Amino acid sequence: MTIESPYCPFCIPKTSREIILENELCYCLYDKYPVSKGHALIIPKRHCSDYFELTPAEQTACWAMVNELKQILDNKYHPDGFNIGLNVNEAAGQTVSHVYIHLIPRYKGDVTEPEGGVRGVIPEKRMYRIRMADNMVGKPNEIIESKIPQLSNQPLLFLHSKNQILELIERADDYVETKRLISNFAELKKVRVPFYLKMDELDWILHWKLRRQYQRQYRNIIQNTDLLVREVTQTAFKIEDDGSFYSIKLKLKTLIRLHGVQIPVASAILALCYPEMYCVIDFRGYRQFFGSEKKYQNYTFQEYYQYWSLIKKKADEFGVTPQEVDMAIWQHDIESQVK
Repeated sequence: MTIESPYCPFCIPKTSREIILENELCYCLYDKYPVSKGHALIIPKRHCSDYFELTPAEQTACWAMVNELKQILDNKYHPDGFNIGLNVNEAAGQTVSHVYIHLIPRYKGDVTEPEGGVRGVIPEKRMYRIRMADNMVGKPNEIIESKIPQLSNQPLLFLHSKNQILELIERADDYVETKRLISNFAELKKVRVPFYLKMDELDWILHWKLRRQYQRQYRNIIQNTDLLVREVTQTAFKIEDDGSFYSIKLKLKTLIRLHGVQIPVASAILALCYPEMYCVIDFRGYRQFFGSEKKYQNYTFQEYYQYWSLIKKKADEFGVTPQEVDMAIWQHDIESQVK
């Protein structure tokens, strides 16, 4: 084996470490600190710190060995998948100044959310599919008209002043709890940048929104993890608040990746964390807006956007938040049903 640097651990591997394969230009051995069973390294024999400075022959030899090694690991460990990668320079995480390629066997269940794989080197970018606009929302600002329900004859005309809206929400049975949650999230946003939710904070919102339905959703809710909640909420909150159908649908579509979360709960997350911009859609608001009732799971992005658009307009007109207008609608519906 060629020796080129007396201080490099890969130029002079310890004799106790098993060399799995070897050819004229490279060799491979198991990682000293494996992240999974069978984690191995493919290493060129010539001392070189930068992969892009290897000769074409050395690069070809290394990748040929990756293929050979994969067959050995398949037969020995029976993994369900692989990650392949290398680090070039300190900014990319390289800690040894000798080129080496990682071949990491992966197994079902070894992490809760494997999506994104090697993209996880930048954690908030790992779950990339929730940001793929073409697969999720089509063209910006495009709304399929045939899918938009008809409004009731006089939606929201019962709201005629700021004082009326504030009086309605102060009569709501969850007025104090709502204000407490909004205040808590406002304080968290000051110190947690970029902002995201933790599992217990999501649970506050789920209890607030689902109420008696919480137990029915419990089996789904407990499938969430702190990592999933953090990544999904941080990604959703980073999407620009430009008021377009595109951006709002993208935020909602991102949030419903959480277990137990559909459009109503996703809208509640946005409304409690960003009350100055968003409102909640639910059966009471839907009834007042469209003149009919709707089941929890059947709300559409188009319906939310239409609902939000008019509520945002009312909020701007009266100098209140969309969340306050929505809460006033909720309370108005309760009182009108009693009558």
